Amino acid sequence: MKKFSFLLGSAFLSFAASAFANPFDPSELHTVYNGGDSLSLRFIGDEYYNRTLTEDGFLVVCDSSETFYYADENGEASKFVAKNADKRSAAEQTFLNNIDQEKALESHRQKSENSNPLLTNRENDPEERSSWVPTATETGTELFGDASGAPPKSLVSLPAPEFSKGNLRFPIILVEGNGNKTMDSAYVYALLNEEGFSQDSHTGSVRDYFIDQSFGVFAPSFDVFLVSESRPYKDFIKNEGEMIQRAIAAMREKYPTFDASLYDSDNDGEIDAFGVLFSGQNFYSNGKHLGGFHAWFARRDSTLVFDAGQGKLFNNGFILPQKDKLLANFIHEFSHAMGLKDHYCTTKSSECDLNYRYKEYQAPGVFLWDVMASGTFLNDGRTPPGYSAFERGFMKWITFTDLKSSSEIKVLPPLHSSNVAYYHKANSHEFFVFENRQKGKWDSRLPNHGMLIWHIDFDIRAWSGGRLNDSAAHQRVDIVEAGTLKVPTTNNGNFTTKELIDDTFPGSQNVTEYGTIYTWDNKKAVNAIYSIIEKDSLVCFTLNPLATIEDGDCVYVESSSSSQAESSSSAERKSSSSQAESSSSAERKSSSSQAESSSSAERKSSSSQAVSSSSERRTFTHQGVQMPAGIRIATEGSTLLISSADAGLKTVHVFDVQGQTLATATFTGSEYRLHLNSNASKGPHVVQVKTPQGNTLLLTNYSKRH
Repeated sequence: MKKFSFLLGSAFLSFAASAFANPFDPSELHTVYNGGDSLSLRFIGDEYYNRTLTEDGFLVVCDSSETFYYADENGEASKFVAKNADKRSAAEQTFLNNIDQEKALESHRQKSENSNPLLTNRENDPEERSSWVPTATETGTELFGDASGAPPKSLVSLPAPEFSKGNLRFPIILVEGNGNKTMDSAYVYALLNEEGFSQDSHTGSVRDYFIDQSFGVFAPSFDVFLVSESRPYKDFIKNEGEMIQRAIAAMREKYPTFDASLYDSDNDGEIDAFGVLFSGQNFYSNGKHLGGFHAWFARRDSTLVFDAGQGKLFNNGFILPQKDKLLANFIHEFSHAMGLKDHYCTTKSSECDLNYRYKEYQAPGVFLWDVMASGTFLNDGRTPPGYSAFERGFMKWITFTDLKSSSEIKVLPPLHSSNVAYYHKANSHEFFVFENRQKGKWDSRLPNHGMLIWHIDFDIRAWSGGRLNDSAAHQRVDIVEAGTLKVPTTNNGNFTTKELIDDTFPGSQNVTEYGTIYTWDNKKAVNAIYSIIEKDSLVCFTLNPLATIEDGDCVYVESSSSSQAESSSSAERKSSSSQAESSSSAERKSSSSQAESSSSAERKSSSSQAVSSSSERRTFTHQGVQMPAGIRIATEGSTLLISSADAGLKTVHVFDVQGQTLATATFTGSEYRLHLNSNASKGPHVVQVKTPQGNTLLLTNYSKRH
């Protein structure tokens, strides 16, 4: 995140970069026996570069005997064996008090250049790319234009992989070895595939996650294969390519009917994506970790052959331990395989270790808001946050609304249930995304709720090298903070919410207006935003300083072709879309004319009633209509409230008396709020509720509510 007077955004880009890692959870304490005493340590960083700190933040290094020593300012082992604070001698404490920790960390970083060929950053070299990734240039390749909902024409926009849509399959290899039993394969399969997976307090499976983020457009399935490894894991540290090669060979020998064609959806000769999960928790030796990253393996180590059979290769994959937070880490690395980058400070930069408490900027990164940052830690990895609107746009899972050309009152329904967001083009390489994050399902553990504003800045070298948020003074995937709380460190800020609760609008500091939003070169992107309110899970605002927004104005109507309807089956989606499109121009005009023909007195009366009754629920029924058991419908202002005891998917349709669809929504919970606009909230209209049991309820609702 950057200086508070600026705004950030994110770009629709996809590069086949060398390798991408996953940040270690700095909140986890690992206990080791060190020189006869127990020692609590934190592992900080990722697979590019990592370091080990005591619980109170002192750098330690270990020797070949796995004994940890305090590091000196040269980043090397001192003569003092590391201990917990309550066991240190006066001489040890004096030594630590006189150490410049930032200098020690920078020295250690420079002496720890990653020699792993799979992780070496070669951003200056031409990169061989998968067939679905065009060669990028400074001016761009595939441009989407300025059509409604498209990214800005002047932005470089590379396509998401071909395998971001459809019902596709991916192979996952479980490796047992090093004296560790593999996780129960049925459990892993369920964690990856089972609908509504809830074991150990999980929010869902990996498949559930991607179905939810894509609104049913992408439904991956993961096939699990079991193999064993006889060599010790330490042989494969910084040599993960050989471990991958051996796992693939063992899998093909054990499963001779393995059909590579099932996993190459675009028929480009490569398995779309794959994963290798080795048994045990994070494995490390001499302070070096095994795996935990994504890579284009075959391209990073040409001496190895990753043969999948049938003339196809394994290439685009990731290697992870079968550990806690497996679901979140799997989603993070699989997202890398689909083209997304790391949105945290990747530790390639010394800025990740600085103390920002007294600096102009705060610590870089988007932290708990993003599964491509430290959002993987939420609920111990069981409830990673949903994709941001930027990330959905990258995958072509959302159609944006242009900020400037939309209505005067901007209305954002919750992103997780509506798939609605605004974008605003700032210049040829920057744009902003406005989204509403509410605490529901995958977003239920976010630090706060409200509107997030993302600022994306594209630079081809930064994006191809995967170094987007390594500079606090210029981040390329950032959040415009509504409030003034500063994140002082990437280490501690990763797993705490107290510095993040003010990021949303209105947020913890009730920010209802925000001044000029700037690009990185201090040019105006948006003059200001006004009248920011959050009501009934909606966020509303305006760009007009003379406009005001009352509670009754903050309403949202979902059309029959809305994103929410998209979450139903493909057949239902097509039917709903067809129904909306088939409405004739005359019918639309008739509906509009009817709404406009209401007398001025009626409009004022209805408007007044909607505002005055906003906090009052009124149940209504209609003669001759039998309400199915367990169904209850009420109004609250201009909001329709539907309660149902039935499990499964429910569909709600709202029609006018001519049969014109005014709104459509689906929900699976026990209660749902459908926000109606000023026309739809007036009668007469008909509400239809369909439940999995086939019950149908038709209610006629008139302006006079009963």
